[in-house]
Amino acid sequence: MSGSATLKLSGTQFRRVGLIAIQAAFIVGCLVTLFVVSNLPKYVPLLPLFFLGCLGGWYVFQRPLLNIAMLMGSVVLILDHEDGIQIEEVFFGLYYLAFLGHWFVTRIFLMDKPVFIRREERVLIVFLVLMTFTPLLTLLMQGHMGTARGEWISLSFLALYFPIKEAVVTYKKGMLVVLGGLAWIGLFVLVRNVFNYQEVLLSATYAYQITHGRAVTNEGPLLAAAFLSLVFVLYSVDKKVRLLAVPLFAAFLGGLLLTQSRGYWLAFIAGSLFLFYISPAKYRWRLFNTGALAGVLAFGAAFILLGDLVTLVIAGMFDRLVSIANASTSDISLVNRFMESKAVVQWIAINPIVGYGIGFNYAVFDIIYEWTAVKSFVHNGYLALWLKFGIWGLGMVMYFLVSVFRRAIRVIRSGHVFSTEMICCAGVAACIAAFSISANTSNPFYINDMMFLCAILTGLAGGCVVRHENQRRADPSI
Repeated sequence: MSGSATLKLSGTQFRRVGLIAIQAAFIVGCLVTLFVVSNLPKYVPLLPLFFLGCLGGWYVFQRPLLNIAMLMGSVVLILDHEDGIQIEEVFFGLYYLAFLGHWFVTRIFLMDKPVFIRREERVLIVFLVLMTFTPLLTLLMQGHMGTARGEWISLSFLALYFPIKEAVVTYKKGMLVVLGGLAWIGLFVLVRNVFNYQEVLLSATYAYQITHGRAVTNEGPLLAAAFLSLVFVLYSVDKKVRLLAVPLFAAFLGGLLLTQSRGYWLAFIAGSLFLFYISPAKYRWRLFNTGALAGVLAFGAAFILLGDLVTLVIAGMFDRLVSIANASTSDISLVNRFMESKAVVQWIAINPIVGYGIGFNYAVFDIIYEWTAVKSFVHNGYLALWLKFGIWGLGMVMYFLVSVFRRAIRVIRSGHVFSTEMICCAGVAACIAAFSISANTSNPFYINDMMFLCAILTGLAGGCVVRHENQRRADPSI
C-alpha cells in the first residue's frame, strides 16, 4: 500500500502537458496580478512572494502526500468569519483550486487508475458536476451570483473526498497525515477560541457577562477532533496512543463546552450514544470512564486557568444546558430559525423537484431585528439543499453520506479487535451521526470549514474501508 499509480506519457504527451502547465501558470499569474492591482493595491509589494511561493508549489505538487498536508495545514487561514474578501482567503482559494484541478486532471487523463469506483462516489461526482451548472438556474431565478460563487466554493470542498481517500489507500503514512491534519485544525481552533474567550472574561464588568460569555466559532472541527480522540481512547490497544488521546479529548471537549452551542452539545450527545450502541460491552464501560476522566481534567484545567471565575462559567453552562428543554419556544434565535424554515418550505412546495439554484434569495420576517430580511443562507441544512437543488440534490448528497456511514459501520462490526482503520471508521461514523443532528439548526453545507471537514472525514472513512477490505483479502482471519 505504499506504492502509487504512475503516469503513462509518451515524449510528445509529456511536452504537451508541460506546455499546458506553463500556459496555465502564466494565465493564473496574470489573473492574480490583475486582481491584486485592481482590488487590493496595498498588497502589490507581496506579489513577488506569491510568485516565489508558486515555485515552491511546483515542488509540493510533485509530492501528493506533502501537498495534502500543506492543504490541510493552510485551511486555518480561512477559519475566521470576516466580512469581505481577505488576502489570505484569495491565496488559499487559488491553492485549493490548483490542488483540485491538478489532482483531477492527472488522475482522469494521465494516470492509468480508476477514480470513481463505488456507486456513492459516482453519485458524488455527478452532483458536483450538476452543481457547477446550477448558476444557470440561479440567473433564471434571479439569484445573487456573488452569493452563488461563495456557495459553490463551499460545496466544491466535497471533491476533496477523492484525493483524501487516495492518500489513505495508497500511502502507508496517508492515514497518519490525515489524522494529524485534523488534529492540527482542532488544536488551532481550540487555542484561538481560548484566547477569544479570555478577552471576553477580561472585558467583563458584570457577572452575567461571564456566565453568558461564549467562544462560538468553528464548533465543527472541535466536535470532530473530540470524537476522533475519543475513539482512540476507547478502542486502541496501544496504551501510549490512549495516554496521548485522553488529554486531547478532554481539551477538545472543553473547547466544545466553551462554545455554549446547544445544537453541538446535543450533537455530541447523539454521537456518544451512537458509539455506546455500536460498542461491545467492555468498551461501553470505558466510554463512561473516559467521559468522567475527561470531565475531571477539563474542570481541573478550567480551575487553574480561571480561578474563582470557574463557578460563574459552570453556572452559565448549566443554565444553557437546562434551557434546551424549552429553547424551541423561549429562545428567540431558535424561534427565528423555525420561522426561516417555514418560509423556505413554502418556496420548496412551489418547486420541489428542480430547485432554485445556488445563490437564490428568499424573504423572511426577522423577529430579532423586526424587519423583512432578503437572504440566501438557510440554517436548516437539509432544507437548504432542497431549496437550492431540489429533491435530486438533497437525495444525492444524502445518498453519499449515508453510504459512507453504512460502509464505516460494516467495518466497525467486522471484528472484535479494533485496527486503526476500524477506529477511524468509528470516529467518522460518530461525526456523521452527530452532524446529522446539528444540521437541523446549523447548516454545514454552505460553510467552508464544515464542508472541508466533511470531505476530509468521508475521504478518511472511504480510504479506511478499502484498506480494511485489502487486509481481509490478504488475511481472512482479520
